[in-house]
Amino acid sequence: MVLKKPVITDSNLPEPKAIDDDWLRAIFDAFAVEPERRDATKKYILTLIREWPVEMREIRLQPSRDADRQKIDDAAGKIRQAIELLSSVGPAGREALRSATPSPISKMLNTGWLREEFPDEDTLPLRSSGLAEVRSPRRSRQVYVEEDTEEGRYHAVNHRPSQTITAILRDIDAAVSQSLVITKEAGGRKPATLREFFIVNLYEAWRISGKPVEASQEFFDFCGAVFEGVGWSDQGIADEVLKSMRGL
Repeated sequence: MVLKKPVITDSNLPEPKAIDDDWLRAIFDAFAVEPERRDATKKYILTLIREWPVEMREIRLQPSRDADRQKIDDAAGKIRQAIELLSSVGPAGREALRSATPSPISKMLNTGWLREEFPDEDTLPLRSSGLAEVRSPRRSRQVYVEEDTEEGRYHAVNHRPSQTITAILRDIDAAVSQSLVITKEAGGRKPATLREFFIVNLYEAWRISGKPVEASQEFFDFCGAVFEGVGWSDQGIADEVLKSMRGL
């Protein structure tokens, strides 16, 4: 029975250990780094290794993808709960909303959206009024001038405050729910971004050493040697190098 090697992720990647001078010297010898470039390359690599644990701790404090999805899912549930509650308020509730809602809400909304949601609302301007022509050499079209519809929008929201708020929340709910669908379809495991970012920095060290800036087997081996020096596995390193360099 062949045991699978554990998948390397941000959560189980150890902090890089200090790399000693003998190991770096062996790397520079193996890859024929010119003597005059060694000090600058060494300084860059040692600084990277020294500062990387701070980067790792900051990234690990960020919520996981699953945790973020759960927060969005919880928010979507609360939005739907708010819709249900606001849809059931009676005259007293509508009056309470009317006392505070119209001005701030009506300023947020455009006339086209209100007209689409409430086609029979007679306080809104008709298509034949409150319009301005926008002309171009090829065509002309008519649009609402929102400054001229402010009073109508105010009265429309004032007329049906709870319905307006629930309509807004339905649109928000649709957008939030769609975000959950998109992230679910993306699927897959979270990439080992800490290793990928580290490789991007090793690419800079490779450039400082005077080597060709390309995804070569020599660069794969260079990354593997540094990984071994800091106590990291080089499992899957070639794929990660290619993925890291696509963004450069």
